[in-house]
Amino acid sequence: MVRLTWSREVVLAHVGDTLAVLGAVGYACHQMLFVVMGEMARMEGRREAVIAVSELLDGSVLIGVIVMLMFLVSLSVGLILLTAGLYRAGIAPIWAPVCVFLSILPAFVPFDGDYPGYAAFALLSVGLGIVGVKILGMSDVGWEQGLAPSRGEVGLGAQPRVQ
Repeated sequence: MVRLTWSREVVLAHVGDTLAVLGAVGYACHQMLFVVMGEMARMEGRREAVIAVSELLDGSVLIGVIVMLMFLVSLSVGLILLTAGLYRAGIAPIWAPVCVFLSILPAFVPFDGDYPGYAAFALLSVGLGIVGVKILGMSDVGWEQGLAPSRGEVGLGAQPRVQ
């Protein structure tokens, strides 16, 4: 997606991409911690140690701040900046960054139940999906130059090629 902003809004897209990649890698490492702890809990005689480490991690304010800043905030802000850069470059419509922004709200606002999470996933899919549809509708020349089809136009058909 950063490639599409080759000549316009480069800084916004690069900052967003850097934050999004940092957040995605951090989130993957965070989830891997739970996989490792689950496997350690199955080992003979290690259950008490795993419970102690889990309680230590749950009670640490420093760990909570690191997780919030490195994973949640950087991934969220990175995706918002990246889609905003694509909008400003003329690649994505305005509602792509709006959908991404709205999809992040349930992570920061406490809601009861699973439905806000489902709605957030749907909004994120729509916001990033429209960018994907726009990219698929680009011609080869448009891709090389970072030019999108005209605003509001989404094309999924085959593009004519000159050989």
